[in-house]
Amino acid sequence: MHGSKVPLKTWFLAAHFLSTHSNGMSALQLQSKLDLGSYKTAWLLLHKLRRAMVDPERSLLSGAVEVDETTIPYRTKDEPVAGGQGRSPDRQDHRSWRG
Repeated sequence: MHGSKVPLKTWFLAAHFLSTHSNGMSALQLQSKLDLGSYKTAWLLLHKLRRAMVDPERSLLSGAVEVDETTIPYRTKDEPVAGGQGRSPDRQDHRSWRG
């Protein structure tokens, strides 16, 4: 944050949004929430905060690990995959990736 042209209040708001948003946050979402004029500024804020939130000397999880608020959707083999493609299936230029 030192030497940044971004106001300190914006840094703290960005940190708040990142830490309280349940599904993670994209740079576009952050740009919109903070009313930033530049995607690049939002991207840099996001990545600097993400890097600061990780302890490089952390130990890996082991043993029994409990997870809260997890949903694993169930679908049968014949049902289409819903979501996750990043584009609306209603769009004309929608292309499915089949690996």
